[in-house]
Amino acid sequence: MEMHRTETPDGGAEVTLRLTPQEAKALGGDEMELLERLGRGLWAMVDWRTDKPREEWWPVIMDTAKLIRRLEGIRDAAVRDNPRTGHKKLALWLGTPTTTVASRRRTGTLPPLTPTAEEQWARTGDRAVLPRWSSLSRRPTNKCADEY
Repeated sequence: MEMHRTETPDGGAEVTLRLTPQEAKALGGDEMELLERLGRGLWAMVDWRTDKPREEWWPVIMDTAKLIRRLEGIRDAAVRDNPRTGHKKLALWLGTPTTTVASRRRTGTLPPLTPTAEEQWARTGDRAVLPRWSSLSRRPTNKCADEY
């Protein structure tokens, strides 16, 4: 996997992510979901930094919330795969106090005792494990979250 940023003649920039055939097959298109959700956050950052008013914030809030949940699943899988990592080292990696890491591990919230749907998705790519109908609070609703 390679990432590049190239300046364009008009003063802009082109950012590319190059996947090997094996990486592309393993990700199965999930990289596009993550990049699209990250892109929504980047658009918001551009709007703030250029004082451009935005009429609707719900797409930014929804996409960044989903991105964070997906990234938390990736993080939880990595933590689960490193059970012998000490509290101090893990706290350094996570940017949290050692006591917080120790407490969260003791109570079974780092990683969660049972892998979350997002962790299962990160490991397998199975989108069927992800909740289809959910709000940002993760409570079931009668609408697909993307319809809001």
